[in-house]
Amino acid sequence: MFISGFMSRHFSFLMLIVIVTLLTACSNETEQREQNTCDYKSFTIDEFSDTLSVKVVDYISDRVTQTIETKTNVFSTNIFRMVYDSVIEDDSTRVAKWEESFEKSGLSSDSIQAYVNNEINIYNLSHEEKINPVNLISIKKRSIIDDVALEKVKKTEWMASFDLVEVIWSMIPKVNIILFLVFYVVYIPIFCISFIFGFVVVQPIVRLLNIPEQDFREFMSSLKPIFNIVLVVTSFLVIMAFSMKYSYELESEVISNYMKYILSQDIPNQILGAL
Repeated sequence: MFISGFMSRHFSFLMLIVIVTLLTACSNETEQREQNTCDYKSFTIDEFSDTLSVKVVDYISDRVTQTIETKTNVFSTNIFRMVYDSVIEDDSTRVAKWEESFEKSGLSSDSIQAYVNNEINIYNLSHEEKINPVNLISIKKRSIIDDVALEKVKKTEWMASFDLVEVIWSMIPKVNIILFLVFYVVYIPIFCISFIFGFVVVQPIVRLLNIPEQDFREFMSSLKPIFNIVLVVTSFLVIMAFSMKYSYELESEVISNYMKYILSQDIPNQILGAL
């Protein structure tokens, strides 16, 4: 009775909270859409050209980042693809797959052209002086994933798939020795520190305190799980650090290549020259 009475007295209040929350969410979504879709009413053509350049850069950067994050996600089935590509796949096929992924993410010449022309159409709706749509030529093969970007793809995927690579290490025909040494050099300091701590620092203390050697050995054995955890965590952090580094370098290189393509299309002059 108490619960039903409470609900009946406060039902209207609860519903009001729900309605206000929904309206706030809708308002935020509407505001976001308004920010993303500018009508350019108060823009001059030069201001529009500058704004369009910024929006194209953001459009490309966002999609490049999303594509790379998806393709190098180690918590998905892509981990198996990265191992396969690192071990077996030839370079030309890897380049084709990556460029196809970018195209599917809205980064083909047609998709970029459609985005630009959509912004131009929005501008034209509020101005008597119209701007002609731009025409972008097709992106050349291997211009986005060039030789430099391909090397960064290899490093990114290699480090991202390193755990599985270790399991099938003996099956790998091509090994990046530099990355192998850079990764495993982490273990050398750990073992050295463990040796120094266990036998140079701890053992004299044990002897000084007259602790039985058997008890000392059992104590050291009990530390093995902790040592293994530290080793695993350290390995994981090293892999993640290198993965993030190479992923950022790959992202920067791909965005740079797209910017070179955009600059070659001379979009501002296409817009301004149409008047």
